[in-house]
Amino acid sequence: MSGRVRAVGLDFGTTNSAIASVAEDGSVALANFPAGRERARSETMRSILFFAADPHGDEPRRSVGDEAIDRYIASGANGRLIQSLKSFLADRLFDETNIMGDYYSLEDLLTPILKRLRKVAEDQFGELPPHVVVGRPVHFSSAQDDADDQRATKRLEAAIRRAGWKEITFEFEPVAAAYHYASTIAREELILVADFGGGTSDFSIVRLRPPTAACTHNRYEILANDGVAIAGDAFDGEVVRRLVAPELGRGSQYRTPYGQVLPMPTWFYAQMERWHFLSFLKAPTTMNKLRDLEHQALAPDKIRALVHIV
Repeated sequence: MSGRVRAVGLDFGTTNSAIASVAEDGSVALANFPAGRERARSETMRSILFFAADPHGDEPRRSVGDEAIDRYIASGANGRLIQSLKSFLADRLFDETNIMGDYYSLEDLLTPILKRLRKVAEDQFGELPPHVVVGRPVHFSSAQDDADDQRATKRLEAAIRRAGWKEITFEFEPVAAAYHYASTIAREELILVADFGGGTSDFSIVRLRPPTAACTHNRYEILANDGVAIAGDAFDGEVVRRLVAPELGRGSQYRTPYGQVLPMPTWFYAQMERWHFLSFLKAPTTMNKLRDLEHQALAPDKIRALVHIV
């Protein structure tokens, strides 16, 4: 890549995020991130935060990306791991959350992830322009109407501005895939673009024109699009339900103080199926209930394992 950066593209994802730059000579480059124990470098960064309960030495309390995962493991899970933040963008009920006595808005949690993306890009590409193009799903996860989508966009925009960009353009995520394919075609085509993400799956019907078309200013036309909040997180949830939860007591029984034998409550496991709800199980009242059930369970080892996981 040579020359000054003239454009920046940002993909803030439910699971992973990426950032790319376009130089004055037209060359495109993806930023590379230092990865965790399993990888040397990566063109994506995990969209994850970790707040250490007891940071050591000069370590900051908060860490981002693969570093967050490494510190979470090294600490013995002594802290708060936060992921799938994008899933909350349209949530009407999410105002703020308490993390070890301090209150954080959703924008507060998004900003350090976006700042890290920008910092890595600046270190590799030099000074970035004030304008950034940001991908967005057709409908954000949990959005029920246009107002929810607008709320999500506004929250994401606020966090991006905090990260240092002054001008923001949002573009539907499927458009990038359609544009890349359009550069390879020799005639006009009608295609279906499917974008399967971590929190949402988007589908768009797009009319594409080849690079040689006379109307080069209108290379693609979106004829229809929609999205659903079913994607990678839902697949993960099925893995948890069918393989993980039974090992943690789902489907087992417990004996009440009155001698009744009842099935283990399922709502604990329903929370586990949605990673961004898992931390809610750490509420004191919930933990007390789990410990009571551990003493009453017919398979106490499994409930003990569930307490350990939470």
